Amino acid sequence: MDVFSNPVAAASVITAMLGVIAWLAFTRTSPRGAPPVVPSWVPFLGSTLSFSKDPVAFLRQCQAKYGSVFSVYLAGKTMTFFVSPKSYSALLKHKSLSHKPAFQDISQKALDQSAAFARYTQALHPDSPVVDYHKLIHPHLQHSSAVGALIERTLAQQRRVLGQFGASQRLSLLSFVERCIFESGTRVLLGDSLVDANPTLWQAFHTFDQSFPLFVAGVPPRRIAVKTTFPAHVVAPYDAAKESMALLWAASANSIPTTFWSLFYLLQNPTAWNAVQDEVRGHLGVGDVWSGDQLGKCVLLASAVDEALRLSASSLMMRVATEDVELKLPVHPSFIANFRQVDRFVHATSAQAEAFKPFGMGVTMCPEVSRVRRVPANRRATSYLAGSMPCLDITPIEYL
Repeated sequence: MDVFSNPVAAASVITAMLGVIAWLAFTRTSPRGAPPVVPSWVPFLGSTLSFSKDPVAFLRQCQAKYGSVFSVYLAGKTMTFFVSPKSYSALLKHKSLSHKPAFQDISQKALDQSAAFARYTQALHPDSPVVDYHKLIHPHLQHSSAVGALIERTLAQQRRVLGQFGASQRLSLLSFVERCIFESGTRVLLGDSLVDANPTLWQAFHTFDQSFPLFVAGVPPRRIAVKTTFPAHVVAPYDAAKESMALLWAASANSIPTTFWSLFYLLQNPTAWNAVQDEVRGHLGVGDVWSGDQLGKCVLLASAVDEALRLSASSLMMRVATEDVELKLPVHPSFIANFRQVDRFVHATSAQAEAFKPFGMGVTMCPEVSRVRRVPANRRATSYLAGSMPCLDITPIEYL
């Protein structure tokens, strides 16, 4: 049938074509002085699917084509990305840029927290109970004795999990790291009884972790997502549990890729592997209880973890403009290729330390990062690497 012989069909086709043209015009243009907009072909979703598939690769491709500042249309919203360390200070110091509206949105979309709970915990001007809660947590996680106890429990659980592997057992490096990091970390945070009573905990975590970028992007939209029957001003019964789930997810979702890439890069470089292994043997006794100070002496091991973070970390520091904002940023930034170097952070310069922000910055910085000593919150990865290297014979197998 000829479409244009039917007036209704013809009108529908023309309307659709005009809609696509308007969409392309809207997404491809930007006001003078505004960052370039990454073009997208899918209405509403925009670049959501490409971004959620591999966020790091997508942002690097955009950076290579559009520079260090660009805007991306994701699930009905335009987000501007700043990927140059030179932009950090401007974003951090501007009073009209806040992380709380973004966190409030994520809490409802990804964690399914009630609107009342999300507004209360992420308010621009929080009530005193919320302030007191954060004052309690942050100093505790930054105190050496508290972190020391956490390291001791983590090390004990990691050794217990490592002891479960047989001498001739063979599995992929990623599966090996996932099992060790998730099980040991979950038992430290939640306790043995809860983990033993929930044998499908890993499968639930893995499914949620794979879907997290889509949840944050708003897929599925709230209008077709499952809704609760609670009024908007009432806190739901499971909100506190969802807050604990966020802590568990953040710990494992960050530690697993960090540990995997640290091991992967070391296995690719036998010289670096042997150097790190010698350092571990020199400072950490096999079977001993290691302190934070002992782990701190393994500077090459810590540098290897930091280098893996530099190459693979995909954490985002989100800000929402509460009013119109004009930022003064460097023009025509230069790019220098920094290839993999295990000892890069052994004698890091102040410029390198300032540009390296894997744990956030300002009020959104991970509380396990000391604000005075700048000790990175990577003890979980370093203790696991130090514990696995002496007792495991790991041989890389080339892909067929």
